[in-house]
Amino acid sequence: LVSYFFFLSLVTVSIVAVSAYVRARDALQRSVVDRLDVATSLKEFQLNEWVNNQRQDVLLIAAMPEVRTQAAVLLQMRNSRNNSGLDAQPAIEPGTQGPEVAELQNKLKSLGYYSGTADGLYGESTQAAISKLKDTVSLAAGSAVMLDDWNGLMAYTTIAKFLSNLAAVKPDMQEIFITTKGCIVVFSTDKSKMGKYLPLGDPTTFFTREGADTVIPNFYTSRRTGKPIITFATPLLDLAGQRIGVVAVNLNLDRVDALIRER
Repeated sequence: LVSYFFFLSLVTVSIVAVSAYVRARDALQRSVVDRLDVATSLKEFQLNEWVNNQRQDVLLIAAMPEVRTQAAVLLQMRNSRNNSGLDAQPAIEPGTQGPEVAELQNKLKSLGYYSGTADGLYGESTQAAISKLKDTVSLAAGSAVMLDDWNGLMAYTTIAKFLSNLAAVKPDMQEIFITTKGCIVVFSTDKSKMGKYLPLGDPTTFFTREGADTVIPNFYTSRRTGKPIITFATPLLDLAGQRIGVVAVNLNLDRVDALIRER
């Protein structure tokens, strides 16, 4: 009889223990799954938020009056030269003297390239300042300055300064560039691409302000770096609302990689 009750107690305790173990295991599994679901949802939210922020930044660049105004100058210069094949305005060359040279010297001084007096004489110091400025913005070398060249230099310098400051606080922007409607680069933070043909078809993620929220970004591998990137592009409009070109940004995905690996 004692043996019977002992055996019965042993069976009962075993059943209770197994039941408790199974329930504890299931509860632990549910807890782990729930935590993983929360972590996945959080990462998905963070990634979507990152993508949305980059889209908004690209739209902001394209909407900035400074960018639209100066880009219009660069794009107009490009189009006018392609149409005429000639420079539209006379050149200011070494030895030239007059108020137009003094105006040029004052503009160079305002940009920090000229430290002499605005005496209206195109001498060696003025020529050195012109060469330095042209080298800075990767334009054609030479001592002659076309008046429309100067407008382009000013436009390029203004855009470069603005976008350099933006890139300093937006490290996810690997490269920012502006193209004509025919995909010729008129500005790029990568100066090696200036003047080159850069088609913005697939795999570029192209969107407008109205449809930005519905666009799914296209990840692809850069031929240049061998790393995955995203290229966002949106139309560039002049102040009258006419499409004149495209603003595009190559995005650095280090932040995305960090979000995915973050525990």
